[in-house]
Amino acid sequence: MVRITTLALLCLVAAPATAQERESERYERKRLSAGEVVSRTYECSGGMTAISGGYRLYGQPDNSIDFMVVANYPDGRGGWRIDIRNVTDRAQELAFRIYAICQ
Repeated sequence: MVRITTLALLCLVAAPATAQERESERYERKRLSAGEVVSRTYECSGGMTAISGGYRLYGQPDNSIDFMVVANYPDGRGGWRIDIRNVTDRAQELAFRIYAICQ
């Protein structure tokens, strides 16, 4: 059993909130040839820096691996970067979203 004292609760409630915003961008129907990589970076606005981020692939069958995310990281300039590779031997349609949590 965890006991939280009144003082601890006051400290949690009184902690100042930092400005964060979730930004997202979507790229639809990008056609990638066999082995091609698409790279995208989401830049945070207003001088903010990406503290976290990610992606979502759309329309991919559950039992198939047509695309592989080979990079998913802060780009070092305040944004969030992803690289996605078509790992098949044929051209494929790709729909994805990249997002960042900016502070």
